[in-house]
Amino acid sequence: MHAQIIGASGDILVLSSEYIYMQPEYFQTQLYKYLTKISDDISVHAWIRDPVTYYRSARAQMLQAVGNDSDRMPLMPEKASLNHPRRVQRLRKVWGAQSVQLHPYNKSLMTDGNSVSDFFAKALPEAAGLYLRQVQSNLRPTDPLTDEEERIVRDACKDDYEFLAKEGLEI
Repeated sequence: MHAQIIGASGDILVLSSEYIYMQPEYFQTQLYKYLTKISDDISVHAWIRDPVTYYRSARAQMLQAVGNDSDRMPLMPEKASLNHPRRVQRLRKVWGAQSVQLHPYNKSLMTDGNSVSDFFAKALPEAAGLYLRQVQSNLRPTDPLTDEEERIVRDACKDDYEFLAKEGLEI
């Protein structure tokens, strides 16, 4: 990563990873220290996802891997929580509350209905004229949760939903 960053041309560096949000404070602190040696103009944009839609998507991918045999994939609502309150608190602590901007991960609210266009519209509006090529996933959209299973998963994620409501994030 260091060689790519140092060798990059241009004034703007975009580091995109859904995994940074999930990393422990130590990792984020080390990344922060590294990046602040390069620039003091750092902003963090986090797209916050509804735990049920996240779980549904992850479950669909797992079901696809086991041949869509739902009997081999028990419902695990405890795996649905994304621990948004703890993770956002960690982002704000490491990167600075003023540098962290939260956005709902909801395609119906996103610019052009996709995350890449929404990122450019919100984080880099000056680059909105750039040509963007979307890479389409080959996963088939499925809904592997019944209404009752969705209720169970939603109940398991109460802290996430309370946090989202407090932050005013419509997802």
